[in-house]
Formats: sequence, structure tokens, C-alpha cells
Amino acid sequence: MEELHRRVTLSHKASVLTALRTRAPGRAKDRRREVPRIDMSQAAELITHDGRVIGVNFLDLSRCGFKIRHSDDLVEGDVVTIVSARGSRALGEIKWVADRLAGGVFVEAPEQL
Repeated sequence: MEELHRRVTLSHKASVLTALRTRAPGRAKDRRREVPRIDMSQAAELITHDGRVIGVNFLDLSRCGFKIRHSDDLVEGDVVTIVSARGSRALGEIKWVADRLAGGVFVEAPEQL
């Protein structure tokens, strides 16, 4: 009962982060390569949880995730809002960062970026 009460009283931000870190069945790493990727070069912006706007360039995109080139500091686990050149928005989580490249997953599947 105490655990249930603790989960109900978490802040919205903490609830979102906890949900993101919990792997759902069928979203494991072994399934990520089943989804076709589209190689591309498209400008976009990321808005971080603290409101920073970071210019990025999409390098590839799939229904489940993305790879970007960026010019700012990103950290694994960052929850970001992705804003495409068309103005479409999607919520994502950064899963890995290497030099000025990063990869992430969509928290909610975007309609269109």
C-alpha cells in the first residue's frame, strides 16, 4: 500500500522519467533493428527539460528512434521535445551520446516529423 501511495504522489516529471526508464515488453534492444531506418539530413531543434533550445541535424529516423548530430551538451537520459523544421513536435529520450552524435527513442510515436 505504501508503494502505491508513493507512486501516486510523485511529481509529473518524476513519473515521466520513471516510466521512461521502465522497459516495456517488446521495446527491448533486440527489437529496435526490426524497424526500418531512413537516412536523412534534416535540421531540427531539441528543447531540454530546463528550456534550452539546441540546434540538431537528424542523421537517421525510424518509427522508434533517431540519431542526431548536435553542437551542445546532451546527457544520456535527457528527456527532450523534438521540434522539426515543419514545426511538428515529439517527446524523446536520449539513450546514448558520443562526441557530437546522439541517439534516442521516441517516448510517444510521432505522427510526422
